[in-house]
Amino acid sequence: MFLKSLYPPKTGGSLTRITGVFLWIFFGLAASAAEPSSVAVPSKEFENANKAYEQGHYAEAVQRYDRILAAGRASAPLLFNLGDAYFQNRQPGFAIAAYLRALQLAPRDPDIRANLDLVRTKVGVARNESLLWQSISRLTLNEWAILSTLTTWLWFCLLTTRVITGGRGIPKWVTGVTGFFWIGVLVITVWIGGQLLTSEKGVIVVPEAAVRRGPLPESQT
Repeated sequence: MFLKSLYPPKTGGSLTRITGVFLWIFFGLAASAAEPSSVAVPSKEFENANKAYEQGHYAEAVQRYDRILAAGRASAPLLFNLGDAYFQNRQPGFAIAAYLRALQLAPRDPDIRANLDLVRTKVGVARNESLLWQSISRLTLNEWAILSTLTTWLWFCLLTTRVITGGRGIPKWVTGVTGFFWIGVLVITVWIGGQLLTSEKGVIVVPEAAVRRGPLPESQT
C-alpha cells in the first residue's frame, strides 16, 4: 500500500499523448489552410502580359490578362496585375473590381489592399466595410470551411477522450471552450457563405451612371 501511494498508476497517459497528436495535426492543418490557394497561371502567357505592361502598353496588357482570366485560370497575382493595368489604362472602376476579386483569393495580401485603397482614394470612394467584416474576411470561405471541419474533429476527439477516460486527462473546461469555439467558427462560416453567395455587389465603371429603383428602363431614378 505504501509503494502504491508513492507510485500511483499513470491513468490515461497514452490517451493524453494521442490527444496531443490530434492537437498537433489540427494546428498543422490549420496553419497550412491559412495559405491562399489559387489556380496556377501559365508562365508564358503571363510573362507576355507582364512584358506589355512594363513597356507601357496597358490596353494590350489588359487584353492579355483578360484572355488568361477567360480561360478559367484566375489567381490572385493575375487579378492583381489586371487591376494595375486597368488603373494605368485610366479605368479605375475595372481596377477596383479586379482588386476585389483578388482579395477573395488572397485576403491577407498587403499589396492588393494597398493598391485597392489607393485607387479608391484617387476616385473618392470611401471604404464601407464594417470592422467586423474586415476582421473575418481575412480568411477565405474555403479556409473558414476547413477551420470549421478541423474544429469539429478536434471537439469530438476531446469528447471521445473524456468518455473513454471517465473525465480524466482532459479538463472539462477545455472541452467546453473548444465547443464554444466550434460553434462560433461554424456560425461565421455559414454567415460568410451566405454573404458571398447571396449578396449582390457591383462596381461603377463609368464616370456617371443613373441609379434606378428597378430593372426596367422606365423605372424611377
